Amino acid sequence: ECSPAAVAAKIVDQLKDKGEWQGDVFCRRKDDSCFWNHVKVSMHHTAAWGDVSISVLRDISDLRASEAAQRASERRYRALVESASVITWSRPLSGLQEVSQSGWMSFTGQSAEEMLGFGWKNAVHPDDLAVLDGTLPHEFVKGVAFSYERRLRRYDGEWRWMRVRVVPIRNAAGQLVEWSGMEQ
Repeated sequence: ECSPAAVAAKIVDQLKDKGEWQGDVFCRRKDDSCFWNHVKVSMHHTAAWGDVSISVLRDISDLRASEAAQRASERRYRALVESASVITWSRPLSGLQEVSQSGWMSFTGQSAEEMLGFGWKNAVHPDDLAVLDGTLPHEFVKGVAFSYERRLRRYDGEWRWMRVRVVPIRNAAGQLVEWSGMEQ
């Protein structure tokens, strides 16, 4: 139950048991507007006053709103990417596919198991693997976006020419952490 009384009872029970509690609480202001607080409460026993609770409250309404906006933006982006007539993928620097890519699997007919590791290369035309393994490593070393064309085997076995655009993904420190690509 999430009523104020039920929340308060849970907090009091944990304070009795562990001497502290922290969590997010939906609060109401005097003007009847609502907001989120992150609350930390700890119990202390003093000789002068007996049991005393110390509470620290931090308004996290902006953080919660920002997180909700981020999730909504990610859902819109994901829907856009999945509905586009392109294949999108990402790979770590090693080139070993660590997670399945639904667009890739739909186009090539490969299962997740078949595409993992270097299995994704089985859907690339053998003549184009030479370019991938020979010329393109220089592009990867540069760490900049680049484009090329290759043939990709469709789920029905037909080879299709694809224009591939590859971009580097960097962390907050500017270090290259993975590659993201799109084929159409």
